[in-house]
Amino acid sequence: KALLIERPYIGQQLHIYAAILFVALAGAWLAIKTISITKKTVNRFVFAGAGALTAILSTGLAASIFSASGPSPWKKYTPETLSASLDSDKVVIVDFTADWCINCKVLEETVLNAEPVRSRIRNEEEVIMIKADLTSTSAPGWEYLADLGRTGIPTLVIYGPGGEDPWIANAYTSDQVIAALDEAALEAPETPTELSSH
Repeated sequence: KALLIERPYIGQQLHIYAAILFVALAGAWLAIKTISITKKTVNRFVFAGAGALTAILSTGLAASIFSASGPSPWKKYTPETLSASLDSDKVVIVDFTADWCINCKVLEETVLNAEPVRSRIRNEEEVIMIKADLTSTSAPGWEYLADLGRTGIPTLVIYGPGGEDPWIANAYTSDQVIAALDEAALEAPETPTELSSH
């Protein structure tokens, strides 16, 4: 319980750990049963070895996933979070998604979570990442999506530092996202210069 409080994102991966644990236990059971049932060296070597290897690899996979996991870099969408982000001098990217949206998951894995986009949008000094989860029909992001003149997802929105005329797309490639980020970064409001006295 204390671990889940400290790392709440682990709770979203419990089904993965449960599956890995099942495979590891099955491998260990195969190794133990093989040794206790058969006296043949070949059978012990093949089946017990396979079971032990399965258990070891499964445990290693679980450890790898655990060490690689971390809190999401995406901020949860709320009108207040969006407003504060748009008031910053940073590029703001909003990803409209849902657990039931297969196309959303594909684009997230192949574009947003892949290079070169991944490194670019995770630059906290330049970009604020917001995720509008529309899994629930009552999610606040639906109203925001309607305000943008859109009705479906996936939808990706990229604002420049000025927060005006965002780039919006329902389908996109890595090159298109990088180009939109480059364009948005150029929209920083100019600092007025003082008029020199004559």
